[in-house]
Amino acid sequence: MTLLHYSKTTLMAILLLVLGYSHKTLVAQEGRVRYAQTPQVDSAYAKGVSGHMAVLSQGYLLMAGGCNFPDKSALEGGKKRFYSDIYIADLYKAGRTENSDTIKLSWKKLSHRRLPKPTAYAGSMPYLTPNGKTLLLVAGGKSDEGDLKKVYYIEVYSDSHCSVDTLPDLPEPRSGMATVILKDRFYLIGGSVSGRLSNSVISLDLLNLKAGWRNEETYPHSPFLKLVGSKEYDKICFVGSFTGVEDPKRAVEADVTIMTYEPEARKWQAFPVAEKSLLKDLSFGGGCTVGWSPSFFGGVRSSIFVKALEREKQLKQAREAGDKKLILELEGDGRTYLDQDPTWYGFTPNWYDFDFKKRDWVQPHGRSMPARADAVYLSRPDANFNGILIGGEIKPGVRSSDIFIFEEPKINISIISL
Repeated sequence: MTLLHYSKTTLMAILLLVLGYSHKTLVAQEGRVRYAQTPQVDSAYAKGVSGHMAVLSQGYLLMAGGCNFPDKSALEGGKKRFYSDIYIADLYKAGRTENSDTIKLSWKKLSHRRLPKPTAYAGSMPYLTPNGKTLLLVAGGKSDEGDLKKVYYIEVYSDSHCSVDTLPDLPEPRSGMATVILKDRFYLIGGSVSGRLSNSVISLDLLNLKAGWRNEETYPHSPFLKLVGSKEYDKICFVGSFTGVEDPKRAVEADVTIMTYEPEARKWQAFPVAEKSLLKDLSFGGGCTVGWSPSFFGGVRSSIFVKALEREKQLKQAREAGDKKLILELEGDGRTYLDQDPTWYGFTPNWYDFDFKKRDWVQPHGRSMPARADAVYLSRPDANFNGILIGGEIKPGVRSSDIFIFEEPKINISIISL
């Protein structure tokens, strides 16, 4: 099974209709998957990060921010480090040959530009402006000091130069939210607001910045820990993951409800997961969205992470109550949890679409991706690539420095003269 699936038969049939049946020989090849590494310039960043930001613009791949445990692992009690560095590589000029699937990226660490704060888990996504520029929008995020409220955009000019320009600050610090751009309006959905999970939604008109951030209707559900945004025609949508994480009166539960929002009508609609769904023990917490319609991959096995989140909730309560015995017991359970093989956690490689007619999830063509959480996926960033998957976690506390580059399929056309 290839990582990205295209129907050769369908593609060839379309081309035959366009070009005619005689005198043409068509050969459609599936897109190639190549492999690269995240920046290896700095020894700490070289270990891989998650919760970072990335964009491909004019052939330049930019990567910035993120977090990891560079000194000691999470299992050993290491401290999480957040980064403000910006790196750029020229993807078009990177060394690639037909004989190798490996691409060597010549990353440059910018000395003249950094993020305003060391940042991970921001609301970030590429934005194609009306005049054809591709910008990376960044809103909020998390650092050592907690949630952030700065908003800005990054524009890439070359492999050694970019600009960082400010946008209106968020009304409150926010991190871990879902992001969607619809009709030049930037939506931030849920996440942590000033350190507490929220179901609030705000938006910014990118063509009228003076209007500032607008409050949208809150989504009608208890706050999700993590959610992933997408679009459904003229609606924004998102899929949830876990609820009850901060509610002392509720148990932690997995919930992959998908919700859509009509901005003009300011109306939400919920589509709960069916009881016998494909996603019965899956969650898109830390997952990625693919393309225009609600297609998602990545995330974690629900049963594993519900127990982990419930334990963290109990540990917080034990510390507040000063229950030393329970604290030691739960901390020991936490170390056992972190000391498992990556396959045990069940990070899902499967790619799912939501079928609104069936009101259920489907797995089209058996497509799959590398199993990651809190990675960045650039979906069809330009005409040369189907997608680029960058970094992320392979298990809790352990990051990956791998990059997967999915090239467009090639079509060879030969014309035979009679």
